[in-house]
Amino acid sequence: MRLLVKNIARIVGIESTGRLRCCGADMNKLGTLDDAWLLAEDGRFAAFGRMDSLGDIAADEAYLARVVKQGAEKARASASVTVTDVRRIMGIKPF
Repeated sequence: MRLLVKNIARIVGIESTGRLRCCGADMNKLGTLDDAWLLAEDGRFAAFGRMDSLGDIAADEAYLARVVKQGAEKARASASVTVTDVRRIMGIKPF
């Protein structure tokens, strides 16, 4: 299910540089976005931006589908790294 939330006063804690993970002191360096929109697909954030950029984006279903697919790929990559680290730390051998 796709959900588009519009006219958000402020999104806090955004990371748009492409880092897969952020922790510790780096959490203080995350930014904010005022007057924003947010796209979620199946309960996961897929995209966000300023309201002034939403006009054409909301009407372009092909673009939204691409964004959702790219977001899923990034999430999978991040989860894979995390799971690999956890298995290594716990001493679980790879399958």
